[in-house]
Amino acid sequence: MDPELLSEALAAARRALRRMDDKDIPAKLRDIASRSGRLPAPLTKRLLAELDASDWLRAEARAEIPEPEDEAPESASFLFLARPEGWEVRIEGLVAGHREAVERSEIKRLETELRRALARTGRLEQKLDQAERREQEAAGGIEERLAAAAVTHRRSQAKLKSVAEALAGQVSAAAEETSRLIAENADLRQKLKAVTRSGRGKSAASPKPSKVEAAWSLDKPTALARHLDDINRALVVAPAKTAKTTLAAKPHRLSSLPAGVSPDRAGAIVWLLGLPGMVHIAIDGWNAAHLLKSPPVPATRNRVIEAARRLILASAGKRRVTAVFDSSQLGESFSADDVVVTFVASADEELIKMAQRDSTGLVVITSDRRVREAVEEAGAVGLWSEALIEWLKTGGRRTFQS
Repeated sequence: MDPELLSEALAAARRALRRMDDKDIPAKLRDIASRSGRLPAPLTKRLLAELDASDWLRAEARAEIPEPEDEAPESASFLFLARPEGWEVRIEGLVAGHREAVERSEIKRLETELRRALARTGRLEQKLDQAERREQEAAGGIEERLAAAAVTHRRSQAKLKSVAEALAGQVSAAAEETSRLIAENADLRQKLKAVTRSGRGKSAASPKPSKVEAAWSLDKPTALARHLDDINRALVVAPAKTAKTTLAAKPHRLSSLPAGVSPDRAGAIVWLLGLPGMVHIAIDGWNAAHLLKSPPVPATRNRVIEAARRLILASAGKRRVTAVFDSSQLGESFSADDVVVTFVASADEELIKMAQRDSTGLVVITSDRRVREAVEEAGAVGLWSEALIEWLKTGGRRTFQS
């Protein structure tokens, strides 16, 4: 059966599940009851199968659909839920009619696209003709431009050759000057050592040392600069290497909530922010987004990520936050200012697996009771999404808009 044809029945079943108490919801349907927004295809298939097999669930969903008027056309959802005599044959007729309507709509769409494609083809052919005409007009002057470019190229090569020869002469002269300065510097060092040795132990009446003519002076700035560079290179001392020790932040082993702190109120988030050491916070993304805007839209996801970032900024200790979203972008993730955003087929199952892999220092924020019970059984702490939203609205940053 086409889920699109039974969309009204599926929506009625989800409304019926939401108005039930948790204890009355079948185990197979609890994850469906806790969800908001569009159901993934596997969950839609499961709900349709349960409706087909359960008289009780069909009756609950039937109560959510008003009685059809006498002159109203037959509804596939009503026939599927009420199942009057001959309902299967009547639904088959509706399915055939629906299929024909879909096929007619598809044919009409394809015909429209064909007309657009033909129009685009005509415009492209016209542009091609114009381009060919421009190419023919431009071909006449190509040989002249190539000849002019060749002359310019030969002149540039000759100029470059002249410049290269001049630079080679300058490099050779600089090399000779450098060799001369090195030899002169070595000679000055030898003379300085000789003067130092001869002056030791002598009185003030010692003969005056002879004047040494240096290759540099104040009126020779280039030679003076080179001499100062030699002195600086001789005085350079390599900096001592310092040992750098890094301490990896260890996860903080959590205990249960203090007495008087409710897991669904803002006080639970205040307790979480005050914990010392490393704490890993995992948030059911669309669950929190549903409380910010129902039904949530893609832009609401950014508000959940911003809320996660504010948890990091307001915490006393080190925090690592992961926001998990149901999505068709399976396996994809990205980081935004220390917040890791992950897309999975089922956020509920991913949160449970995270707690089972390592529950040390883990706090899971979700309104799904089944998920909280599972992570707490694994050793993690479970808080409600309502606590996070209340903290944002009352105790979070003033710039936050609910």
